[in-house]
Amino acid sequence: MLLLHHSLKCVNFYPLLDNLLMEITADEVIPHLAPANRHRTFDLLHPGWCYQFTCFRVLQLRELYHLLEFPAVFALMNRGHKAASEEAFILTVTKIATGHSNVALADFFGFSGDGMVSLIYRFMIGVLNNKARGL
Repeated sequence: MLLLHHSLKCVNFYPLLDNLLMEITADEVIPHLAPANRHRTFDLLHPGWCYQFTCFRVLQLRELYHLLEFPAVFALMNRGHKAASEEAFILTVTKIATGHSNVALADFFGFSGDGMVSLIYRFMIGVLNNKARGL
């Protein structure tokens, strides 16, 4: 009898708990944490990740970056969007090597959306095209 009474209390408790956890009132704020910056510099690259997603070792990728002689920062648009050339280079090489979507790359690199990935990639492809024309 005691077990039956306890079971009935548990059955009533779980839906009540579920409702309390699912209801968000106006005074409660859900924090939107900024994603962590990952894989944005050569110092943050894990050697295994780098080889798997870029087909280069970190040292090879760094040497290629230095040989291409990019400026430190790229101004992507007139609206003040900027990106470090190191981060833009790593992102572009990763997209070329893997063919991942901008959404997947946003998660890899810690962007909150795919818009910035698209801006960086399009700008960097233009820079690489200009460098290739000079060869």
